[in-house]
Amino acid sequence: MRYSELGNTGLKVSALGFGCMRLPMKDGRVDRGLAIPMLHRAVELGVNFFDTAIGYCNSDSQAAIGEAMQAMRPKVVLSTKNSLSTASDDDWWRALENSLRLMRTDYLDLYSHHGINWEMYVNNLDPAKNGKTRLMLKARQQGLSRHIGFSFHDTPENLIKLVDTGCYENVILQYNLLDQGNADAMKYARQKGMGVVVMGPVGGGRLGLPSEQIRELTGGQAKSTPEAALRFVWGHPAVNVALSGMSEMRQLEENASLANSAKPFTPEQIATLDDAIAERKKKSGLYCTACRYCLPACQQGINIPDNLDMFNQVLIYGLKDNAKNRYKNTPGTRAAECVNCGKCMPLCPQGIKIPDRLNETALMLDGRAGSVICNTAMNRIGMDGGFQMSLRLRNFSAEERQIKVTVAGDGQTAVADDSKDFGAVPSMAWRAMTIGGKADVRRHQIVMKIGISCGPATQTLEKVYNYLVLPKGNGAQEKGDGWLSVEASEDDFTAAKDTARKHGLRFRLSRAKDGLDLTADVRDDFLFPSRAESHSGSLVDGLEVYLDGRQPSRIGFPKYEKGVYQLFLYPGTPGKYPAFFNSPQNIEGIDVSSERTPDGYRIRAKIPYASFCVAEGVPSKLGFDIAVNTADKGGKRVGQFIFAGGRDNWRDPSGFGEVWFV
Repeated sequence: MRYSELGNTGLKVSALGFGCMRLPMKDGRVDRGLAIPMLHRAVELGVNFFDTAIGYCNSDSQAAIGEAMQAMRPKVVLSTKNSLSTASDDDWWRALENSLRLMRTDYLDLYSHHGINWEMYVNNLDPAKNGKTRLMLKARQQGLSRHIGFSFHDTPENLIKLVDTGCYENVILQYNLLDQGNADAMKYARQKGMGVVVMGPVGGGRLGLPSEQIRELTGGQAKSTPEAALRFVWGHPAVNVALSGMSEMRQLEENASLANSAKPFTPEQIATLDDAIAERKKKSGLYCTACRYCLPACQQGINIPDNLDMFNQVLIYGLKDNAKNRYKNTPGTRAAECVNCGKCMPLCPQGIKIPDRLNETALMLDGRAGSVICNTAMNRIGMDGGFQMSLRLRNFSAEERQIKVTVAGDGQTAVADDSKDFGAVPSMAWRAMTIGGKADVRRHQIVMKIGISCGPATQTLEKVYNYLVLPKGNGAQEKGDGWLSVEASEDDFTAAKDTARKHGLRFRLSRAKDGLDLTADVRDDFLFPSRAESHSGSLVDGLEVYLDGRQPSRIGFPKYEKGVYQLFLYPGTPGKYPAFFNSPQNIEGIDVSSERTPDGYRIRAKIPYASFCVAEGVPSKLGFDIAVNTADKGGKRVGQFIFAGGRDNWRDPSGFGEVWFV
């Protein structure tokens, strides 16, 4: 085993480190029968650096490390991490004391902030601003940790800023054959005396499988993809430790053997490898440098560099299975969402034909390739059962196809326009149609069958919409104080008899000088059971708000239409966890607060116009739709109340024409 000094700490650390995030598990806990022998074997093989964190392995990793390493404590370097950046000092300190207790040691060799970035440092960690790094320094002064550092997820430029604070002795960061962005910043950290520990040397498992392309790129010098990956990381002059998350004895034996016998790639070998990769990227037309200049132009919110990187995984490295899995796990930002508008292309310094490349990416990696994609949304339901819905199709194949669509109700739903022949639809092109019809208002359900014919192939989809129209003056009542109130009882839901006894929401919307003021009261029985302990089993789900400063909004298409923004407001747990919000469009500047009421909670939000009217400033008219989830007695979501408003409904709640449950 090769060893080096971890920066200027004086710690001698093994080239291979044991990342303790993927220890073998059984019944939700670390399987001691498998994990402890493997950890002991690692020490026998010369591994002495073991890294864990509070939450690893269902928060059981630290305890398993403590049990395994107690008898051999002087031989090993123990590293763990603290993710609490906004907690109280007492909570932060208790987390450190708990780590020491679980790991059965009086001191840590390395204690790190977990997963930080520059913004977090400025807002929460800066010791000059009473941030949590002062507690790190105090722990080191008291001998509870010999050295301190941070694990890092941010830009190389911000890594240099963190190094220059002079607070830290070590950094744990991402660097591998597929992601070399931190290469120069790592050299800078090492020059400043910091230790450098690399996580993900095999690309989160992407480099764990055979690849003929990688063997060719290395000139046949590496016998396996993992060998190439590790020798590449060890070849960087700044790297002290390559952390591997090992869950099997076989992996440990193989990696330790490489650390013992395989020589790191030389600078010349790495330069040759990089030149070969760059040449392949140029030939493929996918020489993306991840400058991200294209991102502001994408109205779909697609992370273009990430999708092109997935494509490159296949073309350059031959890692199709990993690329497909990665693509599958990035919903909402996938290449298939591209509408071929071309607005990104003038912004690309490399001249990449981005829409074409995204289409190729989708056809290669998306499991729906070869079919016709069909998206539907209910746009409107009237008091008489009349409805209008949108249907969007995409020829998700590499060839032009003849596409015909037929739509039929189930006998109690009449459809006015029941067929559409789109003719020849080019590869990856979109087509749309609007469907009008009428449903039986007593049934509260629309069932539609959609048949899609594309040459000899056919597809059949069934779409079911539950709904309840509540006219103003009945279920929806305008209050004299500017509130609009809607309630529905169990008897109103013929399609869901197990719905909670009473559902309700009332809200008030007003226009201020700089933005919108929204206040809403929601009954407790709208809430789902908590999915996280941090919410204390209560008040999890909240409101969905659709804002539009430029054109009429359509419920169900917030990601597709320019000018429509979707905002999720959550109450947190009033008095314990503050209210919060998130949004697919990364709206900024929202001020949210909440408090308990006798029936549930009240949530307030101040929404600056600048957050969502960035293109044309403050609008003279503003569209606003609001939705709230509702659940049955078992906590299962059964639908939403949707308040569909007009373009100027901020001025008067009576602008909400009807309220429907879908």
